[in-house]
Formats: sequence, C-alpha cells, structure tokens
Amino acid sequence: MLKFGEITGVTRAGFGLMVQLLTYLVMSFNVPLISNHLTAEGYSPAFTGVSMAAVSITYIAAMPFVFYLSDRISRRGVILIGLTLLLNGMLITGLDKIYSFSNPGAFTIIGLSVFGFGFAQISIPVMPEILEAIEEDDNVG
Repeated sequence: MLKFGEITGVTRAGFGLMVQLLTYLVMSFNVPLISNHLTAEGYSPAFTGVSMAAVSITYIAAMPFVFYLSDRISRRGVILIGLTLLLNGMLITGLDKIYSFSNPGAFTIIGLSVFGFGFAQISIPVMPEILEAIEEDDNVG
C-alpha cells in the first residue's frame, strides 16, 4: 500500500496531486458563493442544485472526448486545456455580476458546464500520470 509521502516524493506525482487538490478546492470554495448568489438573485434551491449537477453531467459527457483528445495530444496538453477551461468556467459564472446581465442563472449553468468539462480533462489524465510517475520511481530506485 502506498503512503502519502511516497506519492508526494515523486515530483510528477506530487504535481498531479496538487492539481487535483486545487481543482477540488476551487469547486468547494465556489459552491457556497454560487449558492448564495443565486439565492440573492431570487433563484430557488432546486435551481441551485440543478446548476451544480451541470458539473457532473458535463464531466460524464466529456469522458469520450477526453479519451479521444488524449490519444491525439499529450496528457500534459489535455491537462493544460483543462486548466484553461476551469479558469474560463469560473469567469463565465461570475460574468453576470460584473456586467449585470438579466439572467445570472444561465451564466451559472454555462460556467459550471465549462468547469465540468475542464475538470474531466484534468482528473482523467492526471491519475494515470501519478501512477506512472510512482512506478517509474520504483523502477529507478
């Protein structure tokens, strides 16, 4: 069984773990903010729940595309695209407050969908990357 120190001791694996944790932190930090924002705009808790489900739905829908993209370009390229999509997803989610658009719920769902697509591009390729890095380190040592 692997210990946490063995995983973080390998640079590539530690970086992959950091990317995963940062992604989870971004989403867990933003969920209460998004919920409060939608409630203040008059949306129901059910709408907030559905908008949060957009992340999972697009994550699942993106899996075949991520596998296809991983075959065409490097995993690191897919991860870079995923990080860019995460950034854009959060920016889209916050645009309604900046520009005072009339339908903040639509921006929330679109932004969270983009976030879910980016999250799939990060989490799917990163886990094999972490495991391969640990295996390579074990073979060298």
